[in-house]
Amino acid sequence: MKNSNNLNIKIFNQLTQLFMDKFSNLPENIAEKLFNRISNLLGSLDIKEQITILQLFEKVEYFSILDYEMLLVDVIKKMLLVLDTKNIIFTPLISQRVQREVKSSMLVTYLFKSNVIKYEFPNSSFQFSYKTDLIEREIINLNNKNKKLAIVDDFIGTGHSALEAARYFIDQGVKKEKIIFVSLVTLTEGETILQNHNYQYFYAKKSLTLKEHTHDLTEDQKNQFYNDIKIISEKIKVNNKGEFLGYHESEALISMIRTPNNSLNILWEGVNSENTPFPRIK
Repeated sequence: MKNSNNLNIKIFNQLTQLFMDKFSNLPENIAEKLFNRISNLLGSLDIKEQITILQLFEKVEYFSILDYEMLLVDVIKKMLLVLDTKNIIFTPLISQRVQREVKSSMLVTYLFKSNVIKYEFPNSSFQFSYKTDLIEREIINLNNKNKKLAIVDDFIGTGHSALEAARYFIDQGVKKEKIIFVSLVTLTEGETILQNHNYQYFYAKKSLTLKEHTHDLTEDQKNQFYNDIKIISEKIKVNNKGEFLGYHESEALISMIRTPNNSLNILWEGVNSENTPFPRIK
């Protein structure tokens, strides 16, 4: 990795160590591009702000497409240990079924058909099927037999979109107790809201928010850290609304195949796209 932004040697070494610790499993060409983007971001900031960014990135979790199948294997194992049925219909988490936008939930649903899943569960008697929607006959069959409808996504943040997706199927006639949720990664908030609505929810990994990462700090330290992030967000112009903690102020610190808008805006937004570590492609 080259020091193309003339960062001081201490900051450059800290960035290099960060990559060795957190991104060593990335393909070399991808790691280099990500390194350059974070380096560009640091180069636009003063030394105090650079230190804040490095402290923030120590908390960021990154899941590439290469991680998805292993996370999926993990969550299937958890499901099969708990569910009283192995007859499951998987459907992508889409809050509005009529929308035409391609969602990451569609990818995860399709991954249930992957060779890795076949390798991991060669003799399993589970019966998996895959639907983007259900017709009336399928709903009657689901309700009257020992089957489940699993609403699938790679990431569930606040849980609001998940509840909307469940409401769609309930309005179509699916019994609420037939619906479960499956995700690769979740936030505590998403887990809590689904459990409070009495849904079974299976996930492979829980990702901690900024609030959860900083709970051991004193109130003054926490306020200072948040204020520093806000100042940097305003400096790089993450948006024109003064928002910087992500959708619904979720404070997520995560990037996946596409960075959730629940994550801090500083990770995926900015006036200079070359300085944006995990840009959200529209």
